[in-house]
Amino acid sequence: MQIPHLKGLVLIGGRSSRMGFDKSRLNYHGIAQVDYVVSLLSHDVQQTYISGQKEQLEVSDYEVIEDVITDAGPMNGVLSAFQYDPESAWLIVACDMPLLSQKTIHRLVAGRDPEKMATCFYNVITELPEPLLSIWEPSAYYFLQNQYKEGNQSLREALKK
Repeated sequence: MQIPHLKGLVLIGGRSSRMGFDKSRLNYHGIAQVDYVVSLLSHDVQQTYISGQKEQLEVSDYEVIEDVITDAGPMNGVLSAFQYDPESAWLIVACDMPLLSQKTIHRLVAGRDPEKMATCFYNVITELPEPLLSIWEPSAYYFLQNQYKEGNQSLREALKK
């Protein structure tokens, strides 16, 4: 089996309505959070993209993948990435994870199983998978499309299935 290339996708979509400003521009490490996450991914993926709504992406200096569906949450970003490149696996990260480290990303990538649809961390306290730091293999594309068509827009629910 040939292992699909791994690409990175930083999810910056959403309205940031609780914060009142673009959460991808938060500064926890001396730079905007989106810049920090892109730099973390650069060591483990072939290429990194930013995913969001058109108006968010117009000011980006990065390769972008525009959301193809509105109001589908993070699943929108993953489906958009697969529509852009269905042959690659996608390591997705939400932009608002300030405690994310290089060590954590390395651990996720080291645990990747390309024969499964997805690889993620499991929170033993909540007994739930973590969808916003996960790797989605090309085999997940059709499954996620069906989940969306059936009204399930939750990546966590998709992981649980």
